[in-house]
Amino acid sequence: MRLVFAAWGTVLRARPAALLEMAAAYAVVLLAAVLASLGTLLSGAAAVVLWVLGIAVFLSLLSFTVGAAFAAIGEAVRGDAPTPYIARGRAFFWRTLGTIGFAMLLALPSLIVGTVALAILVATVISSFDAGVSGGAGLVDTSLLLFLASFCLGLVSTPVIYSLEAGVFVGGSAAGPALRAAFPEAFTGRRFWRWLLVALIIAAFGALSAFLRSVPGVLGVFLGSIAAVLALWLGISLAFANWKTNRA
Repeated sequence: MRLVFAAWGTVLRARPAALLEMAAAYAVVLLAAVLASLGTLLSGAAAVVLWVLGIAVFLSLLSFTVGAAFAAIGEAVRGDAPTPYIARGRAFFWRTLGTIGFAMLLALPSLIVGTVALAILVATVISSFDAGVSGGAGLVDTSLLLFLASFCLGLVSTPVIYSLEAGVFVGGSAAGPALRAAFPEAFTGRRFWRWLLVALIIAAFGALSAFLRSVPGVLGVFLGSIAAVLALWLGISLAFANWKTNRA
């Protein structure tokens, strides 16, 4: 792991401007949230049209900005000279769109189990106000077990997702071949334990940004946004450096 952290530091020093490019991708996510809130003010055909257009615009902008930002990290990991932002976004657009789709599918089991666990926990808390309801402790235990299962599924899927992304943006593969190569990369020998440590570090970055977002008011939104962008920059750089080091 010392080689991984050394490569990570080199990447961060080589492309600090990629942090601003990560901010562009995060701004697209915030824009999607605003459009979604506006969609609730409409009804009927207008709402459907806005919903369809919103998804199309969101995926297009997200694919372009994510592709450009991740490709910048890929260049730094390979040691290549920087290329123009727009050229990177255009070159990786379709591969980025495929990568996002595959990553969502890989993360779906963890999200579904976590959502079910949250629903059970919320229903249990609400029903606890009814003195006639029994068996609440068992439902809480079930929800906690499901949360644990969701966490474990996330730890297993995260190495595959980051291996997939590294295969595209560092290795230069298409999304399909990168996905097929991601499973042996993530679960071969000692590499899995490296990926597990990387996943835990990235989870810690995410937890910190979530904590800062919980600060009340505008300050929480401001600090949480900065922390989220920083976590994305650090996490992607660490994952890509690990992928490259595994091939050294």
